[in-house]
Amino acid sequence: MLLRTLLILTLATSAQAATQRGSFELVSDAQTPPAEATPPVSESADPTTPPGPQTFWSRVTKTPEGEARFQNHGYLAGEATRYALSDTFLNPGRTLFRPPLDTQLVRVVDDVAATLPAGVGITGKLAAEWNHDNEASVVHGQVRELYLTRSFGELNVFVGRRILKWTNGYAFSPAGLLDPNRDPSDPSDRLGRLGGRDLAQVDWFRGQQTVTAVLTFPFHTRADGGDRVVAVRYNILLHGADIAASAALASKSKSRGALSVSYVAGQSLELHGEVSGARGSNAAYPRAILDGQQETLFGNDYFSPIYEDENRLHFRALAGANFTFPNGLNLIAEYYHTDDGLDGRQWDNFMAQSAFAAELNEGGGFPPVSGVYTLPQVNLLQGLSYLRSQEIRRNYGFLRLARTFADGKFSADALALINLADGSFLVAPEVELNIGQRITLYVRATAFRGGGRSQYGNVAFASTGTAGLRAHF
Repeated sequence: MLLRTLLILTLATSAQAATQRGSFELVSDAQTPPAEATPPVSESADPTTPPGPQTFWSRVTKTPEGEARFQNHGYLAGEATRYALSDTFLNPGRTLFRPPLDTQLVRVVDDVAATLPAGVGITGKLAAEWNHDNEASVVHGQVRELYLTRSFGELNVFVGRRILKWTNGYAFSPAGLLDPNRDPSDPSDRLGRLGGRDLAQVDWFRGQQTVTAVLTFPFHTRADGGDRVVAVRYNILLHGADIAASAALASKSKSRGALSVSYVAGQSLELHGEVSGARGSNAAYPRAILDGQQETLFGNDYFSPIYEDENRLHFRALAGANFTFPNGLNLIAEYYHTDDGLDGRQWDNFMAQSAFAAELNEGGGFPPVSGVYTLPQVNLLQGLSYLRSQEIRRNYGFLRLARTFADGKFSADALALINLADGSFLVAPEVELNIGQRITLYVRATAFRGGGRSQYGNVAFASTGTAGLRAHF
């Protein structure tokens, strides 16, 4: 009901602003003051936007002092992607898992903001997407953000759906207790798919300190299943170091505490690190990782939150650096550890059970139990689905190189995500060409490599290739 009210208010404000006389200008987000007061320790509304001013074409309606002011900017993106399947024992002969290999999408992302009378601000990030392959076409919408904000002296109040960024990480976010889950292979979220939480938030700031309190109240129809979280965060700038401590008490997921620090040295180097901990884990694991289950076939009970009631502390930790060379080349490097990942023995157990299911599948003689699939085939498909997760082992390395050329008209970057336990990896190069100030053409590829018993050597896809276009408005 709250989001519906906010959406109606946004549309009404947009209609009112559109009918008032005004002018249109090119503005920068860094030059446009927000509706709320800005605390000394800033919190980015977008967890994937790098530091620095980001310039967009914005439609700005200028109105008399004290009346509503409306801003709008966004983009339309179109992509075509081709997939190449892997031939692994989990998908023998590429015949078991056969998804559409050619897909297309069109996505519209629109960011709107309005300053209403009485100092109330409203912000929305809305999106609509059309997906097509040789089997079906799907259209859906997304409310990424939609919230009201009001400043009361040293207090800022936010109510609605909002994207938070409590992590200093680029590819991983152990201290992002309320951050949206990001994909390490696409940390910039190029299509703007990350969404916020439904919450009430209060920020209090004094000097170099900021205290934040958040209560989430998600709808039960959302993917998090109605998990309600009370979280607090204390942030301080101390001798050039940005230090934050946070804690989240959840009704369904695991309660967790976190500590993060970042430091900028000179003009070219930024260092960051963070750690978080929780008792047990509510992650779903294949039951095959347990000893004695390697010659067992599972049905609907293939996955289970095995360590949900464990009292042992599970830690996640990150250490990273961001360095820009004199020629403009930017390097981001991160090391990530998670106790929620599989250790060597658990991984060997998982692979042994998968090999057992593959052997039975090759021998045949099993009747279908789920559609056209037999029980061994169901186990192989569930194993493939588990490998889609990026953080299923304990230690990963991340590297990203990026540089712009020709005064920003052309850019190239490449990232690598490495499983440090088995040496398997994925690489994702991308090039962009900016045509004027509104059009961007880009090409992106992803390739997975590794040995026969490694993580990235057994994923469903060997490579992907994408060609896309973004048109800003």
